[in-house]
Formats: sequence, C-alpha cells, structure tokens
Amino acid sequence: MSAVFISYRRDDSAGHTGRLYDHLYEKLGKEYVFMDIDTIEPGMDFVEAIDKEIKGCSVLIVVIGDEWLTASDENGRRLDDPNDFIHIEIRSALRRSLRIIPVLVKGAKMPAASELPDDIAALSRRHALELSDSRWDYDIKRLLTTLATSLDKSDDKDKKPVDPDKITHAQGDDKKESTIAEKKIPATQNGRNNILRYFIPVLGIGLIVSLLFIFWPSGSITNEKTSEVSSTTTDDKATDPGISITTETEPEKTLDKEKNTETRDPQIEDSNTSRGRIFEAIRKSDHEARIKELIANAEQDVKAFRLTSPVGNNAVEKYKEILELEPDHLAALEGIEVVAVKYMELARSALTKGQPDKADAHLEKARYLFPAITGARDLQENIALARQRLKKQQQVDRARDAQQKAQHEAQITRDKDAAQQAQQAQIRIESCLSNCEKEFHACQKKTQATSASDCDEKANVICAEAHEACLNDPQVYILWGEFGTEAECNGRQQQCINQQIQLCQEQADPENSNCESVFATCQNRCR
Repeated sequence: MSAVFISYRRDDSAGHTGRLYDHLYEKLGKEYVFMDIDTIEPGMDFVEAIDKEIKGCSVLIVVIGDEWLTASDENGRRLDDPNDFIHIEIRSALRRSLRIIPVLVKGAKMPAASELPDDIAALSRRHALELSDSRWDYDIKRLLTTLATSLDKSDDKDKKPVDPDKITHAQGDDKKESTIAEKKIPATQNGRNNILRYFIPVLGIGLIVSLLFIFWPSGSITNEKTSEVSSTTTDDKATDPGISITTETEPEKTLDKEKNTETRDPQIEDSNTSRGRIFEAIRKSDHEARIKELIANAEQDVKAFRLTSPVGNNAVEKYKEILELEPDHLAALEGIEVVAVKYMELARSALTKGQPDKADAHLEKARYLFPAITGARDLQENIALARQRLKKQQQVDRARDAQQKAQHEAQITRDKDAAQQAQQAQIRIESCLSNCEKEFHACQKKTQATSASDCDEKANVICAEAHEACLNDPQVYILWGEFGTEAECNGRQQQCINQQIQLCQEQADPENSNCESVFATCQNRCR
C-alpha cells in the first residue's frame, strides 16, 4: 500500500522523476512511494498493478514535462488513447477523488482543459507545483510539505480510497455492503448485466438524494449564502497544489456523505495514521532545518545591508518566509524589527547629508516593516523641516544663478562690443600710419630731388668762374704751356664741382631731418 503514486512518461521526464523518487524514497521509505520501474514485481500485469496501487494511494503526483502533452506514436497522440498508462492513472485517480498534484518540470506549462481528453479534463483545474533545477531542494521541501498536509488531512478525516466497485447503501437501520463484481468477469461477457447492476443502485441513491434536496426544508438556501460559501471554499483552495478550483455543489456534498458511510478498514486506518505521523515528523524537521538556514542567511544579509533588495536575495524576504512556516517565530519578528532599525539609521544618515527625500524613503520602509518603531514621528518632523530649508535654499540658489547668468551675459556683450571697438580702432591706426608713411616718403623724395638739382647748378656756376680765371692766369700758362693750361684748368673745374656738390648736400641734411620729425609726429597722432 503506497501513500504516493508517481505518474510520468519515461521519454518526457524520466530524469527529473528519478530525482523526485530518490527524495521521496529517502524521506518516506520505499513502501510509501510507487513508481513503475522499481515497485512492480516481475510478471505482474502492468495495468492491474497500477489500478491496485491507485486504489491504495492517497496522493497522485503527475509529473508533466515539455513533451508530456504532445507525446505521440504511430496511432497519434498517446494521451488520447484510453489504454494509455498515463490516461488510465489520471482517470482512475479522478474517479476515486484522490488528491492530484501536477508537478511541472523542464519549464512545462499546465495544460488547459481543451487540450485534454474529456474524462481527464478535470486535471487542468488542479493547482500545479513547479520543480525548477535552480531551486530544486526548496521546491522538493514545498512538495513534501504539501504531501504531509494532504496525508494529515486524510488521517483527520479517516477517509478510505473509494472503490467504485463497492457502494454502501442503507435500508432502514441495517447497513449492507453489496459488491457489484464479486468475481472478475471480462468486459465482453455479461456486459449489460454489469452495467445494470452498477447503475441501478446509483440511480436509486441519486433519486433519493434529489428528492431530499428538493423537499428538505433546509434546501431553500439563498443564492447569496451559497455564493459566499463557494467563494470562501475557492479562496482557501486556490493556491494549494493539487486542489481543484471548482466549487462543490449540494448534490456532491450529499454524495460525499453517502461515501463517508462506507465501512472502514482498520488496517488502512492504522497505515494512514502512521503515515501521517511520519509526514508530520518530516515536515517538522524540514521546517526547523529550513528556518535555521533562513535565519543564518538573513543575518548575513543584514550585515551586508541586503535588507529588501536585490529581489530574491534579501533579509526581509527570508524573514517573511520563516513567518509563513511559523507565523509567531520570535527570531524572524525580531529580525524584521532590526531591519526597520537599520532603515531608520539610513534615514538619519541621509538627512544629515541634506537628502530629505532619500531619508523619507528609508523612513517609509522602516514604518512598513515595523509600524511601531521608535523615533519615527520625530524623524518625520525633522525631514519636513529639512525639506523646507532645502526648498528655501534652492530658491536662493536659483536667484543667485539667475543673477550670475545675467551678469555673465552682460559681460559677454561688453566684451563683444569692446572687441569690435578695438578692432575698429586698430583699423584706424593702421590706416593713419600708412598715410604718415606715404607722406614721409613724399617729403624725403621731394627734398632729395630739390637738393641735387640746386647743388649741381650752384656748383657749375661757381666752378665756371674759377675755370675762366684759371685760363687767364699767366702763371698757369707759363707753368703748363699753351696746350697744358686748358687741361689743367678743366681738371681744376671738375674738382671744384665735386667739392661744391658735397658742400651743398651737407647743407641740405637738416631738411631731411625735418621730414623724419614730421613722420614721427604723424605716428604719435595716429596712436
């Protein structure tokens, strides 16, 4: 008799299922886990063994990989075949109202009802649990916790898996158990008799239940109350893996009461009770180990100031996970208070640095984590005052910046005008100097031309008189003779001219100096 039945496809998720089986085997023991490759004895009929194990199990785990839904053979999609083992396992579990937990591996998605055969479409309403390679140990512990909860609930209710071949019915005060198929009869023999013997009692019970539901005084429950009950039931079960999200109708509740009237097997009750104790011990041990691990990691996060970030690796998330496992855990509550105090310290530090907005954000986190934290009101008032001071300072800074900007722009304008004026002045100076230079050259040229002409003319006049006197000088004639006298007088005349020209030029130098003086005066005037 197995507590957990693992349904899977070998070519879809054999590796992940093997790991899952090893974990369950280690925690529960081989007798409480059924998986075909290890549990079925050689020579046993595979289908009969599956049906037998499903009857005795409390939970069916359906491992769904990325090829579970689309796996096909030469006849088409395997899941559509009523004789497909996976189809048989799920259908049998649904008929017996077993707890079914879909386990998603390899990134698979939960199939929709429209993607499943009609007789197992209800599987799509079961809340699934994902086994991820990156957080395998954590997901396995979640699954073990869910299994423990499921089997504990089974023990509390003392439920026995329903055998559809047996229906308990009451007639008067005597309860009798009628077995429809005391002997196994092949489906091809006496099929009609089997159908009648199966459905007649069911129809009779259904008719009685329907009449009670219609005419019983308490049957007139208003739609409003029914809606409230349905809503509450859905909310409680929506997030629990393996729980169907559909609501339970009154006829279904009545049928459940009929099922609860079945006779109980003491051996099964003892097995279920022991199983519940095993799972309770496992759950408690796992919780304690997980809480110890979370506390150690959270303390490291606090030291490293990983208070609420990064997401998935911070102290607050770990403390909250501890409180989900144990709502009143003192160390977790104190840890959250420590984180809140840390945020208060960050808020005060930000306020000291003149960052009121950042300080307010830290304060809000501290209040969110621990609303009654000490000093929050005083700190809030200080933040408000700091904001006011900061606002005034910002106004002063903006006014100063505007003034400096205006001054800077005015200076730029002045510099630009000055540059233009300087450029224009430089142009005027250069033009004036150019004119002075032209006037100097003209003066110098005029002075030189006048000096040379006058000196030549003056020299020729003076020296001509000297030449004439030389020719008439008797001593020269006596000394040089007739022919020598003329040559001597011509030489003396040329020497006289040269001397007179030099003397004249020396007398003209002051006029050249006058041109230079005029040029210097002109340059000074330009500047």
